[in-house]
Amino acid sequence: MSTGPVWAVEIDVVDCYPSFDGKKLKDLLPIPKEVSEHVLISEHLNLKGGNLAGITKSGPFGPAGNPEGSTTPEGTLAAARRGIPQGSAASPFIAETILAIALREVPKLGDIVAYGDNCLLLAKKESDMVTMMQTLETALKAHPVGLLTPKRKLFHPGQPVEFLGHRLTLQSSGKIRVEPSQKNWEKFERKIKRQLNRLKYEKLSAAKRLREQKKAKRYVRSWMAAFCLCDGIGLHEKHWLKRIAHASSSAA
Repeated sequence: MSTGPVWAVEIDVVDCYPSFDGKKLKDLLPIPKEVSEHVLISEHLNLKGGNLAGITKSGPFGPAGNPEGSTTPEGTLAAARRGIPQGSAASPFIAETILAIALREVPKLGDIVAYGDNCLLLAKKESDMVTMMQTLETALKAHPVGLLTPKRKLFHPGQPVEFLGHRLTLQSSGKIRVEPSQKNWEKFERKIKRQLNRLKYEKLSAAKRLREQKKAKRYVRSWMAAFCLCDGIGLHEKHWLKRIAHASSSAA
């Protein structure tokens, strides 16, 4: 951005993982089909109820077509069996590998940043950005893995660019200010303030207060580490750790 590419568009795939056709996916990955069927594709996995346990009468759900244990609402189970599983450690890698097929079609008129099913296109000229965007959207809709529906968000010159939870702002000095998006800040502050209120509860036992304090510190450090590229993030971390220590000591 600091060297000129200020026209930007973020493109992601609506319901990316469930959109993958398992039968077509097997032919696009350089691994045995048996591995795809029994490890990578949701249709053949033994699914656990998770937070649906309260409305189900049995534990795991067997492979598709096996009625035993399939007591979850029909729509929920059918949705869980589409494409590749959301919680699998392999799914993000599969998504990037498969979406690379579409990204290879995009002309190199600017910069492309891709992560999972999120893609940011940057160009110096609006016409170049539009060409890249339209090419990628067409390639996604015609993707051999199945119908992928792209969703776009445009950023005009002078507007902050938001990508992967970060907000990138071109300043008058030509430097780029990087900070968490407003949505992420608000979510963080809501949660940490609830934890601070918990620490201030006078009737909390010493042992529970210590556990709550450690939990709050872990949350702050983990969240700040996720945004380690942001300007001044270390100062924010010190600020909130100080507030945690103060809340713990004042209520003890």
